[in-house]
Amino acid sequence: MSKPSHNGNGKSERVLDIVPVDHTQPLSTELIPYVLEHPVTRNEKRIAEEFRTQTLVIEAVGEKTLFGQTAIGEIHVHAQDVFADSVHSMLESKQEAQGTEYQSYVDEFAKLNAQSLAKHLYGSVEVGASAIGVEISRSLYPPPEQASLWKRLFG
Repeated sequence: MSKPSHNGNGKSERVLDIVPVDHTQPLSTELIPYVLEHPVTRNEKRIAEEFRTQTLVIEAVGEKTLFGQTAIGEIHVHAQDVFADSVHSMLESKQEAQGTEYQSYVDEFAKLNAQSLAKHLYGSVEVGASAIGVEISRSLYPPPEQASLWKRLFG
């Protein structure tokens, strides 16, 4: 952030009239109004607008990241719940087959089925979490506007 600079007569002035960020308070995209003693130059205005855009993007990326992290956590919890419910059903089937001539087949199938289910659920968790990560990393800056055909041809 900008630090006060001295203008030669002992008075300090802020570069771009931007107040330093107070890290103990939540961030805000609002700039504090300040009356300049000189007219704002085009370059100062452009820099201030870019600063507002960048701080807005930073805040939005933070919120998007928190939302994505929560969604990823929910995916993991849901997969765990589905796995636990499914394994419970598999164990009930094994209990029903206990003492029968086909018990060994049911036991082997339940073992393979549980392993396969774990791989598939974990794979879907990985795919979902990765897709969320892609969305988190997607730029919030809009793509540059394309000039109209007329503008491209005739300037």
